[in-house]
Amino acid sequence: MPEYDMKCRGCNARRKVTMTAAEFVSSDVACRKCGGAMVRQMPGAGAPGAPGGHSSKCWPQTDLSFGVHPSQVKEAAETDRKLGVCADYAHNGDKVFPSREAKRKWYNAHRRAKTF
Repeated sequence: MPEYDMKCRGCNARRKVTMTAAEFVSSDVACRKCGGAMVRQMPGAGAPGAPGGHSSKCWPQTDLSFGVHPSQVKEAAETDRKLGVCADYAHNGDKVFPSREAKRKWYNAHRRAKTF
C-alpha cells in the first residue's frame, strides 16, 4: 500500500499516511494536532527524505529499457563487469540499478563502449 508524506495546511505538522490510491483520491485526511486539512507533499516540496527534489525511496530501480532477454543475463552481466559498472539484473532480464550514480555510470560506460 502506498505511503504518502502529508503536511497540515493549518499548523504545518507533517506525518506519513498509508492508504490505497483509491482512498487517497476519495478521502480527506485530517491533522491529528489541529484537525486541519492535510495535503500531500511532493518530492522537492520540502517533503522529508527528499533531498534535492528526489526521493531516495525509488532506489534500487528496475529499468526495462536497459534490460536483456533472460537467456542473455549472464553475458550482459559479464560485459558490465568488464566495463566496471553495476552488473545486477533481475531474473527476467530487467536491469537493476542500486542508485542514481550507478545508473549514470552504467549508461556513460556503455555509451563510450558503443554497446547500444
